[in-house]
Amino acid sequence: MAGIGFKLSRLARDGGIGGVAAAAMHGAMISSGPWLMTAAAMIALQWGSRSMLGSEGSLYVQVILTYAFAVSALIAAPITTLTMRAVADSLSADNRSAVPGLMVAASLAVTGSCLVAATLLFGVLANLPAIDLVLAIAILTVLGQIWVANLFLTALKRHWPILIAFGAGIGVAAAILIFGVVTCRLVLLAITVGLITTCGMLRRTIGREFTAPAIWPGDWQWRLHSGGHLAAAGIAAVTAVWIDKWVAWFGPGSAPMLGWLRLNPIYDEAAFMGLLLIIPGLTLMVITVETRFELVFGRFMKACAVDGSFRIIERARREVAATLLQDARLLLIVQATIGCAAWVLAPALFDGIGADARGIFAFRFTAIGLIFHLLATMATVVLAYYDLFGRILIIWGGMACVSATGALLDIESGYIHFGWSFMIGALTAAILGILLVGSATRQLTYLIFVKNNPAIMGDRRVWV
Repeated sequence: MAGIGFKLSRLARDGGIGGVAAAAMHGAMISSGPWLMTAAAMIALQWGSRSMLGSEGSLYVQVILTYAFAVSALIAAPITTLTMRAVADSLSADNRSAVPGLMVAASLAVTGSCLVAATLLFGVLANLPAIDLVLAIAILTVLGQIWVANLFLTALKRHWPILIAFGAGIGVAAAILIFGVVTCRLVLLAITVGLITTCGMLRRTIGREFTAPAIWPGDWQWRLHSGGHLAAAGIAAVTAVWIDKWVAWFGPGSAPMLGWLRLNPIYDEAAFMGLLLIIPGLTLMVITVETRFELVFGRFMKACAVDGSFRIIERARREVAATLLQDARLLLIVQATIGCAAWVLAPALFDGIGADARGIFAFRFTAIGLIFHLLATMATVVLAYYDLFGRILIIWGGMACVSATGALLDIESGYIHFGWSFMIGALTAAILGILLVGSATRQLTYLIFVKNNPAIMGDRRVWV
């Protein structure tokens, strides 16, 4: 589903400096839209609203946003992973009429799950007042819908409506806060309205691209039965990023914030800022890396299906391997540069936005960990092309286990070691990703013709 990546790549190549900037903005929104909106709200709270809301009011909103983002991402992950595969199969078969039905099915599944989770989370565990409860449920549920919408954005042909949708949502939220008396409830209302605005515009843009009537997918039971490992991979990917934060919610410096809901303000704030550093790398993946790999992998598949000569097929396979090495080197250089700059500039950044300086350690470890996390993400993309979702599960499951183990062993060490378990977990994921992709790429011809060929293996096709 690298469709819009080709548009952005052409825009960056032919549009001069303005084209590069526009492609970068669109790529960032497509790859990280919900994360950017949530992070923007968190940073705005940290920077401007604390003086108006006070520390307690700021933490009140921060708890709701943090849990809404984490839970919506966790709920949406397995559903969007299954839907991604179904949509990609439909587009590959030139069956665009199936896409609206898949989107409706995914939206309903996410909505129902988010409503139940949000009610339990904010109504039972946090015991929020009625109005705040409604707003918190809406924030979590609409974030889930934006995760679903983001899945379909890479299949679009037009990019400007995407940027306009996210810009409009942020603008509407800012306008509400500017022209109102800032309270916790108004902040929650502004965020809710902004998210609804963005979600509605994104759905409208997707609806214009896929105009067929929404028909409920008739094979949904088979997809659920056969796609368990896809769903597990999606859950593992989100868990791998969050599990060290969840452990820290019960470590030194943490405290109950709303009823049973806990946070570790030092770690959570630094982690939110630190994880933003991966957005340039993800943008590069959308614009350059995935589109380039799509082209060379397409040539390899064409050689397998049409040309037939082993010499031609082997040459195409080597081109795939060479492109992977080149793109991995590019991502490594870009993300390492960002990580090193963040390590050096962390004190000035924290001082500039008034953040707690004790979070600098977590910010620095997160910045370095993202270098490895980006490589693991690239490996995930490649293995999805290879139809080896079990290996994706191994990558993110390995990261989650190592990160959780490190966080539990070091839970009493305090803020000095915040973030290091994420870093070693990401390093583990990168090593696993490199090994698994390398092994699959070396055996790619055998994998395509024999080992993962349904005509030969039937239901015994490998997924790992």
